[in-house]
Amino acid sequence: MASANQGIQQQSRNLLIDATITAIAEFGLSQLTLAKISGIAGLTAGTVNFHFDSKEALLLETLNFVSEEFDQTLASALKKSGPNPARRLEGMINASLDPEITEHRKVAVWHAFDSESHTRKDYQSICGSRDRKNFNLLLNLCEQIIAEGNKRDEINARAVANAVTGLTDELWK
Repeated sequence: MASANQGIQQQSRNLLIDATITAIAEFGLSQLTLAKISGIAGLTAGTVNFHFDSKEALLLETLNFVSEEFDQTLASALKKSGPNPARRLEGMINASLDPEITEHRKVAVWHAFDSESHTRKDYQSICGSRDRKNFNLLLNLCEQIIAEGNKRDEINARAVANAVTGLTDELWK
């Protein structure tokens, strides 16, 4: 019975996170209220308070959710790509542009936290190290590909990694 109850609680949490993703996309962070979130979820505001200590806790859990989903998608793509650096780079790019990841509501969450000054610190706290780790992985793959082609004197790996990052970031926008 306890396991079934935990499953129901997890479903409610997931429903609230999904409703928060929708609410951020529709209203932005500044116009967001627990009433709007609970209304989208079809739950009471008390349910929000039962699962999360505060609106801020729900918002941070929502950012964590989209961030972890991205990490899982990226890890899966890298695993499927095998050891070849060109295939791994292709896998990274494809994961970054995966329709499930780039769904407009989820992209709105990323941009809301990244662009609003009062949430920028939260974004950096949750996503900053992941962003740096992913960039370093991308840079390493570019370096490997360039080295395999004996083009170190002709191609700057950091410039290529910055270009790939810039292109994927721009496509998100």
